[in-house]
Amino acid sequence: MGWKVLPVLKVASVTKVPVLKDLFYSSFKAEDSTFYAYANGDILFTDDLIKTLETILKSRLSNSDDLLLIGRRTDVRNVTLEEAKNHVTLRHAAYNRGSLHTPYGIDFLIIKKSYPLFDLPDLVIGRPYIDSFIVLRAVNRVPGYVIDITATSLAVHQVTLPGKEGVDEGSTHLDKNYNYDLLKSRKPNYSRGNTNCAQYYTNHTLLNNKTTIAIERRRHLIDKRCLPLIGDILKVTSVLRG
Repeated sequence: MGWKVLPVLKVASVTKVPVLKDLFYSSFKAEDSTFYAYANGDILFTDDLIKTLETILKSRLSNSDDLLLIGRRTDVRNVTLEEAKNHVTLRHAAYNRGSLHTPYGIDFLIIKKSYPLFDLPDLVIGRPYIDSFIVLRAVNRVPGYVIDITATSLAVHQVTLPGKEGVDEGSTHLDKNYNYDLLKSRKPNYSRGNTNCAQYYTNHTLLNNKTTIAIERRRHLIDKRCLPLIGDILKVTSVLRG
C-alpha cells in the first residue's frame, strides 16, 4: 500500500503496550515532515484534515514550537466498506448516523517535531488519560498554542462493539489504569484536558462568496471546567516570573 512500517522500539514493561512519545521519536527519524500525527487505528479521516492543515500552515500559529492540534471524534457504528470507500460516502454516514463524542473524546494528536515531548512520561497508547493529560499539559503552557479542529476535520471512530463498550473500548482492558497510576503523583487536573479548553479553534466561514476555513481565538470559555484551579494559577504565575 506504500506505507513505511516501523518496528515498535519501546513498550511498557508491565503491559507491553507501545509508549506514545517513542512512536513520535521513531517517526521524526524516519520522515522529515512539518506535522506528525498519532491516531488510534479505528479512526478514519477525510480530505477535510488536509484542508485544515493547509490553513494552519499559512497562519502565524504554524511558527509555534509547541503547536498541538486536537479534535473530537464522531462515533459511527458498523461502518461498511461501501461507506468507507471515499470521503463523500464517509461524511454521509457520519452526518446521518454518527454521534459527536464528548469533548474528552480525543483520539488523535498532531504536533511538530519541535513539540516538547522530552518531559512527557512514558504514557501508553489506547488507554485512558493519555489524551486528557497531554491536552491539559498543553493548555496550561504559557502562552499555549492548542487548536481544536473538530468543526473542520471529521474524525470517524469505527464502533464495532455493542453498547457503551464500543465507544469506550480503552476502559475494557485489564491495564486500563496504567496511565492513571503513572500520573497519580502529579495530581493532574483532568477537567482541563478537553477540546473546549483549546485556546484556538477552526471554523468554516464565508469569504468572497466562498466557504473557507478560519482560525479563531477563543475569547470566552464555553466550559467552566476549563477554568484553572488555584494550583494551576500558582504554576502559571511561577512560569511567568521565570
